[in-house]
Amino acid sequence: MEVSMTRKEKIELWMLCFVSAFSILMWATKSSFLYPFQDGMDVNCFFTTGKSMFRGLVLYRDIYEHKGIIVYLIYGLASLIDHTGFIAIFVLEVICQTFFLYYSYFTIRLFVPGKYYFVLPILSFVVCSGYGFSYGGQVEELALPILAWGFSLFMEYMQRDDGTELTMGKVFLCGFWSGILFWMKYTLTGLFLALVLIMFILKLKEKKYKLLGKYAMSFIFGFGLVTIFVLAYFIYHHALKDLWQVYFHNLLFNYNARDVGMSRLEYSIRKVLLTFWRNKRFSLLVVLGVIWATCSSVVKRRTKISLWIVCLITTIAIFYSTQYNRYWGLVLAVFAPIGMAALIRYCCKLKDRKKYGQQSKRKNLMLNSAYVISLIITTILIRFFGMNTYLLSYHKDYMPQ
Repeated sequence: MEVSMTRKEKIELWMLCFVSAFSILMWATKSSFLYPFQDGMDVNCFFTTGKSMFRGLVLYRDIYEHKGIIVYLIYGLASLIDHTGFIAIFVLEVICQTFFLYYSYFTIRLFVPGKYYFVLPILSFVVCSGYGFSYGGQVEELALPILAWGFSLFMEYMQRDDGTELTMGKVFLCGFWSGILFWMKYTLTGLFLALVLIMFILKLKEKKYKLLGKYAMSFIFGFGLVTIFVLAYFIYHHALKDLWQVYFHNLLFNYNARDVGMSRLEYSIRKVLLTFWRNKRFSLLVVLGVIWATCSSVVKRRTKISLWIVCLITTIAIFYSTQYNRYWGLVLAVFAPIGMAALIRYCCKLKDRKKYGQQSKRKNLMLNSAYVISLIITTILIRFFGMNTYLLSYHKDYMPQ
């Protein structure tokens, strides 16, 4: 099973993803031009650190912040466009959300042939209106398009019927994007770690040792390409010791040293349950998707097993600690497209038991109208149900900052 789209369809999809992302984020993120001020603590730290790096200060040595260097490079570049505001970050958020919707739609299309574009605003709404969408501009939000790309590639490969293998270019990109995530926030690499583990087991089982070796080299080359540039920065500034102390030692041993009155495993499970409860809009889709994929005859057995492994490892990588932040759970939204596909299949069966992929002029008109209606409704809903929209009632002069 493989997703095939014409060039015209892809351009159409890109445009609708962009419109959906812009319409929702315009109200959802405090980086938007509609807001009087972006008062998110973390993103202001990112911005300050990024500016400082571009003024010559060395990360971890001269200025202390514990995220990865790529986060601060992104914010530093944004400061070159708008030094005192967040308009560049807003543009970046729209771009990231556009890519997230695009690759999420590819995942949906694997199980539901047809142009069901009306899900794009809905998916953007459920992701950006939850408790996990904190302030806007968080690392997890910027990582979503990368994770959506990796998840889409993985699902497509696992569902293939022709037995074709991944190209070395795609494996290289897996390594490259893993490197980007690792040097943004390494707990976000759980999904790619799971994909590597699954591919390793599959190729061993298939006794394709030579191909496995090529895959390993391509992945390592992609990951290493990012890492070399990162290490070069710290070597040049004689700050390797600071890199180790802040980004690795302190996070691994000091950040998780808090006593929570229970075992780390118990506390982690509680955090996962709390996250699902607080982000009910997309977590319900995640749960529905996993249950549907497990029971559906459309989903291959190896896909079912692998999906559970990916979900489990991704969740462990994020939550297995003695700390908790509301925005961590946003990463789990990458699995929501499976639940969306399940809903579409169910609704289509209720209305029409004909083949899903059949398209007529009347059906296309109905689906196009459904997209417009979906966009209007979700844009209104995000204004009233977004986590950050309370700040819209404040004037800039009222802000203590």
